Amino acid sequence: MKIEKRTESLKQIRSEAKVPGVLYGKKMDPTSIQTGERDLSDAYGKYGETQTFKIKLGRSTHLVYFKAVQKEIVNHSRFLHFDLLKVDKDDIITAKVPLIIIGRDLIENQERILQVISDSVEVAYGAEREVSSIEVDVSKLDVGDSVRVQDLVIPEGIEVVDHPEKLLLQVSETSFVAEEDSDEEDSTEEVSASSESTQE
Repeated sequence: MKIEKRTESLKQIRSEAKVPGVLYGKKMDPTSIQTGERDLSDAYGKYGETQTFKIKLGRSTHLVYFKAVQKEIVNHSRFLHFDLLKVDKDDIITAKVPLIIIGRDLIENQERILQVISDSVEVAYGAEREVSSIEVDVSKLDVGDSVRVQDLVIPEGIEVVDHPEKLLLQVSETSFVAEEDSDEEDSTEEVSASSESTQE
């Protein structure tokens, strides 16, 4: 991702299809920066908010990761601002890593539903370690079963920050059948009431 120091106004930057940002971290003052929309989109799509990568600003090279990004509410693919946090290779970083759910279709094809209470887990790991997601297999879960942080298979070298009892996923029955039955009962009652009224 090509990074430049920001010297122009926000209006001018956006008219040039660029996105403003800030670079900060240990042993450096916060620096206003900018990059092209396409460069930012490609980098964020590749590294997300969990993986570090290198950027060059002037004559200096920095190891960074996306600490935060802001996007338009309506057009969610358009970036408004981004924060890059500089780290050293020996640093420990903390980030929310997304869960990749495996076997969800097997559950929802059998009149069950998978409730996602939280789709990520907060973990800590070495700055140079590549962490993009954590997989969780739900294919063998039944109604009433749940997945908590302590049930996850965490790769070696990663420390979980979230509480072990934090609820992530839960399986329940769909309520469609019960609702249909209820609708039928309501219709029967209406017909009966109408019939009684006619007889009177």
